Amino acid sequence: MSLPKLGFLLNPASKLSWSGAKSSCESMGMKLASLKTAEINDAAIKYINVRYNIAGMSPADLWHGFYKTTSSVFTFEDGTSCTSGVYGSVHKAYPWHSGEPDSSSPCIRLKYMGSQQFVWADYGCSSTFRFLCQDQFTTIPTTTTTTTPTTTTTTTTTPATTTTTELATTTKPWWFVEYSEDGKAIGANGLTFDKSSPPARFGVIGLAIGFSVFSLLTVGVCAVWFCCLRSKDDYRHQEEEVEEKPKKVSPMDRKPHGLQYIA
Repeated sequence: MSLPKLGFLLNPASKLSWSGAKSSCESMGMKLASLKTAEINDAAIKYINVRYNIAGMSPADLWHGFYKTTSSVFTFEDGTSCTSGVYGSVHKAYPWHSGEPDSSSPCIRLKYMGSQQFVWADYGCSSTFRFLCQDQFTTIPTTTTTTTPTTTTTTTTTPATTTTTELATTTKPWWFVEYSEDGKAIGANGLTFDKSSPPARFGVIGLAIGFSVFSLLTVGVCAVWFCCLRSKDDYRHQEEEVEEKPKKVSPMDRKPHGLQYIA
């Protein structure tokens, strides 16, 4: 079964109550994750483990979008009621933890059991945990028209038009991650990653390279000024000194001189 185009978001640095987590997801245009099928639940658990691994943190409990509306009915955050036949409707069996639900608390968390395994369990709604947000990619219908010629009994050709609709997906921000079936997260550039951080807009290396280039340009400008402009000023100064030096006058040129005036 192919997975729906669902995106998960987990910020390991943020812990909130169940209602706070709900508000935080909604402020980003998302919802607390509705794990209403086995496929979505498995994909979410794989994504959570990948996200914790990228952050270099040990997995821990977290909220998801599942809560009790009445004494016996649970509802997913997207509005789906967990009635008979719906995933999770059988209590005290997987995906529930054994014996769960076992309290009057209406909020449900993903409880970490070790070995990258999570199960559902209720807990006090005011407790703070990390939380899993979810959004569905927006589909944009695109229509293509093809023309197929058909022939009638009078050998007159009449074009027949068929219309097909293809679904395209919009792009998401770089931090928005879709999950694939092979256990890896897909980034905005379409590449998978499981042990490396998502690509950053600006890295330390890029800043270092920019600073180095700026330093080299500054040194070059100073060198040109010192070697060329400074030398030209020194040469002009020497010429002015030579022009101002007094001219030597021989005794024969001085006036009056007796020899110049003998008839």
